[in-house]
Amino acid sequence: MSIKQLNHDDGIRILIKLLYEGKLTPIIGSGFTMGCQSKKANVPDGKKATEIMQSIIKKIRPMDLSKADFNKTSERFFSVVSKEQQWKFFEEYFTDVKVKGYLYDFLTLPWTYVYTLNIDDGIENTKLYKAVVPYAEANVPNSSMRLVYKLHGDAQSEILYKRKKNIVFSATQYIESLTSSENTTIRNAVRSDYTQKNLMFIGCS
Repeated sequence: MSIKQLNHDDGIRILIKLLYEGKLTPIIGSGFTMGCQSKKANVPDGKKATEIMQSIIKKIRPMDLSKADFNKTSERFFSVVSKEQQWKFFEEYFTDVKVKGYLYDFLTLPWTYVYTLNIDDGIENTKLYKAVVPYAEANVPNSSMRLVYKLHGDAQSEILYKRKKNIVFSATQYIESLTSSENTTIRNAVRSDYTQKNLMFIGCS
């Protein structure tokens, strides 16, 4: 297997061709909605979200989290912080998110569907896509709707519904999402596209 380097213009032409042939699917990461206005703040990236979660944890149980990365911090967050405080965090930073300008323009391109690693509701709030969340067996594919597959869960669902599984932040949650028989809709979609389509990562570190 070899890696071929293309100049900018040639690369754009290939991406456009793949897009209009229905052979290109974006996977949207935290860099896409980072900084967008949310209900009471702005959407954080992974580093900032880690800092916010650590601050919440330390108010409840003082501990040294200086060496804890996003995954380790998330494990502590879900084990130490009450459900009510978790919901407040998700609501303030990841709901009522507004996607504007060139970000909105990107979503208007003729994608059949998109994947996102983000838990915020920015993509759905454009009214262009309907969300497919983890651990919910969906009637898909449905060509009459444009879908956003939320690989790491949905903040709004976490707040509204009594579901044991949804958010995928920690390593434990990540492994569960990959192996659980209850998450086949999303897992099968990703597996199929990985082998049959071209995946384009947007805003992923």
